[in-house]
Amino acid sequence: MAMTCLLFSAVAAIAAPPEPAAALNAWTTARSWLDRGRLPALDADASAVAIEGLDGASVVLRLNGRTVGSAAEFADDDRLLRRVVGRALAQALGDRTLRGLPAGLRDEAPQRLTLELELAGERLPLLGGDLSSAISRIRPGLDGIAVRRGDDWAQAFPGRLLSTGTADSATSTILRMFADLGLPPRDLPELRRIDRVGIYRFDTRRLAQSTPDGLPFQAERSGAYVPRDQVQGGALAEFGESVLRHLLTHCTSEADQAGGAPTLLGDFDPVGDRYLAIEASPLDQALVAWSLAMAANTEAFDPALRTEARTRARQLLENLAGRSPETAAITLDLTVIAASALAGDGETPDPVATAVLKQFGPQLLQEGVGEGSAADRIRRAAAMIAMPERVISAAGNDQARRALDLAWTDAENDVVISNFDWFVLAERAMGRRTGRIPMRAITLMDARANILARRINQERVSDLDGGVTLQRGAEHLVDARILRIAIGLAMLEDLESGEVDGVSREGLEGLLRFARQLQLTPDDAALFRGGHRAIGGLRQAPWNPSQPLAAEATALRLICECLD
Repeated sequence: MAMTCLLFSAVAAIAAPPEPAAALNAWTTARSWLDRGRLPALDADASAVAIEGLDGASVVLRLNGRTVGSAAEFADDDRLLRRVVGRALAQALGDRTLRGLPAGLRDEAPQRLTLELELAGERLPLLGGDLSSAISRIRPGLDGIAVRRGDDWAQAFPGRLLSTGTADSATSTILRMFADLGLPPRDLPELRRIDRVGIYRFDTRRLAQSTPDGLPFQAERSGAYVPRDQVQGGALAEFGESVLRHLLTHCTSEADQAGGAPTLLGDFDPVGDRYLAIEASPLDQALVAWSLAMAANTEAFDPALRTEARTRARQLLENLAGRSPETAAITLDLTVIAASALAGDGETPDPVATAVLKQFGPQLLQEGVGEGSAADRIRRAAAMIAMPERVISAAGNDQARRALDLAWTDAENDVVISNFDWFVLAERAMGRRTGRIPMRAITLMDARANILARRINQERVSDLDGGVTLQRGAEHLVDARILRIAIGLAMLEDLESGEVDGVSREGLEGLLRFARQLQLTPDDAALFRGGHRAIGGLRQAPWNPSQPLAAEATALRLICECLD
């Protein structure tokens, strides 16, 4: 064991990127060149910058978040930094925006650019007899990738992959590098019959800045590690309000809607600064309506925000009601659940939500569970049981019970785990109707123990800390989708009448921390063209900056459940 530890320590030391102090000195030097508006001659003494542990460097120059120049190279001489900065700056000055400036302003252009500098350590071969096994060892957004053909190299720095939204596309990246080196898109054994070919990984240290005169910060894959105390107490409500505010930016005004604009804009792509769908799908509209309805009922939130959330939830429900003939089963279920959450059980039910329930409720009861998948059955049962008792008849109550029993029929453990939130939602709603904890809660508690056994506990070490791997060895699947699991855990605590055990609470805290890690901060936003519109939104994954509506809606529901 001692020898093994020494071996791994030696490998880590060899592969490590330059130390923070050396990286900061290199960044400061490069920034001073830009601020002076000119670079020293390549053969001048000022161009010689020795950086211990440096094997390669990447420079990205941005204007208001948009990349205007970039360059990368691997070399072992002290002019490397000067060369990559020079190539990136030459590309930037050729950008259409900077090229069109008057001569005086163009001379000052380098001072208006933000600098990102990424320094790489030694390249290490990825072991594996074929391409797929080599790629499986790449950590998206953390590992740089290099391909060697003979003495020629092609490389992709992780920072550049993150800022272009391609960090989770290792296969495409490697195939592109094959093409750059004149190699066909073949597997490694075939390529090695053509030439000496290898695939490598490398670690980097990445420094960037938010504004041209701003201090540098160490850019991580998904931002700086978020401590767990940032999702406790009042910090949790602040987190929820920030997610709610960003979600509301997808909602258009009534005046815009009257002019033909959609009620809700779709997923946002910070890389391209565009909405991937101008109008959100009916399914996403229902998901967002549900989360806004819950936010409207969350007393920990600012009253003005709650009022706006209720107004927007009503608009979405009215829009969904107007699509009645084309409503798919899953959208119908989510619309009914959203309307039920907004209607509430008080003496003065929401009129819009009540109208939607009267429109869709009978249709949902008439269709029943049907012959769909296990996920379809439990979701439909949850929607039926979620309807307020004043809306569902006594016969409907019996029908909802039978639907829930049917959903549990032949529900294997993997089915319960993959649909954990729906099973808990249905059983909690039934428990509230009957006034007692359902017997099947024991099965859900067993599933919870199974889920929590897969937690990632790497506090202050990894941005995946607190997440849950639903498949052993598949950390690349730990993304915003696991927040549905977290909602199930939160509702299960409610189902247990507040008798919360420490294991469950610890699991929820970690999952909330992971959700907060996915949120884009102002520093993160500076690294994307559309970052200014993405602040406060949630990434799909630590290595994928796209912001799906479903991720933000799910995170908001989770926070509301925990605050309740």
